[in-house]
Amino acid sequence: MWVQVTITPNGRMSLPVDIRKRLGLARGGALLVEETEMA
Repeated sequence: MWVQVTITPNGRMSLPVDIRKRLGLARGGALLVEETEMA
């Protein structure tokens, strides 16, 4: 699944509410981001 997120100039990431709820992050939390090479 690909999801577009918004990164603010100060580095904060904004996820859509439905995704935050699905991931159990409705009240905040931590998210691990894995960087992969694009072909």
